[in-house]
Amino acid sequence: MVLWQISDLHFGKYNVLEPEPRELAAMLAKAATDYPTLAPHVLLVSGDVSSIAADNEFDEFVQFCSDVSGFLGKSRSAPPILVVPGNHDVHWMADGTADRMKGFRERVSNQGCCITPFGPASEERGAGSISIIRVDPNSDSTPPFATVRFKDLDLEIVLLISGYFSGSVPKEVRDTVTASPSKDELEKLLRCDQGAVNREYLLNLATMPSPSTAYRLGLIHHNPVQYGTAPCANRLAPQFLETLFKHGVRVVLHGHVHLSEDYSSSRPVSPKLAS
Repeated sequence: MVLWQISDLHFGKYNVLEPEPRELAAMLAKAATDYPTLAPHVLLVSGDVSSIAADNEFDEFVQFCSDVSGFLGKSRSAPPILVVPGNHDVHWMADGTADRMKGFRERVSNQGCCITPFGPASEERGAGSISIIRVDPNSDSTPPFATVRFKDLDLEIVLLISGYFSGSVPKEVRDTVTASPSKDELEKLLRCDQGAVNREYLLNLATMPSPSTAYRLGLIHHNPVQYGTAPCANRLAPQFLETLFKHGVRVVLHGHVHLSEDYSSSRPVSPKLAS
């Protein structure tokens, strides 16, 4: 199988690659046309699809997904597109809390071209070849996760959410938001979100069933552990990764770290910084 992972598209202000959704979709599709053996069976998007969680930015991302699916589907069946949200996909409320990724849920998760952690508890797509199980026991305090099984590929992908979800934001963030900050000040706050998970999320992950296929991967936005200069404040990272490992996840793919933010060639893991 061939998996493509793309990340941090940042439609809107921070999109520096190709701001037109259809043009970006065409660029990717041409790579598959030029190298047909590398055409993807599954397309993974690891967060930060928007710049400031604006409705029009989410709409542009959905348009991109629709276009790339159409382009790639001309030479092969269109690949499923799996998407998790990132820290830029959260909108701050007037009281300083996060909005439970409302815009992402309504504008991305409700589209047929995308598979996300949000949605019904169980779902099938692709004439039954794709089975989706979502776990969302308390949508007020902690985000859901989903297990996506591809029966024809002997593959499962666990869709994970990192970052601020509801009211659990630091005091400095809450104070800044409630003080009517400027747009630039709000944008700086986005980088304060360094991908911590809470104990309730770990508890939910522990209910994950054993893998029913040979390969189980994880997809998340933030880097789960500190390495190089990549920001991470996930003090529960050891427990988080151990929980995933116990449930058959051997590889976790992430985004968040832009090439311009880390010039190290090897970026060694520093476990002591994650504990």
